[in-house]
Amino acid sequence: MAAKYVFSIRAIEESNAAYNWYFDISKKLADRFILELETTIGQVTERPLSFRKVHKESRQSKLRSFPCLVVFEVIEGVVIVQTIFHTSRNPKKKFRK
Repeated sequence: MAAKYVFSIRAIEESNAAYNWYFDISKKLADRFILELETTIGQVTERPLSFRKVHKESRQSKLRSFPCLVVFEVIEGVVIVQTIFHTSRNPKKKFRK
């Protein structure tokens, strides 16, 4: 059974920004980004503890064909998506609240 999940405000803003950026290139590309993000979230919620910790309690999963990471924590069985992090950014900013 999949865990419940919630997006932080930061994760919502970042996923919207990424969608809009890809949409400016192509609606089809933007739709593919959302589909892949949903697929990755599905994998994370199916087995959240199988992803290794990368910083304190944070774990991450990479989107298959987009340069983004889903960074999350598991708190009381709920997946908290902290950020949708583009890999070209400074990695030190990945874990800022």
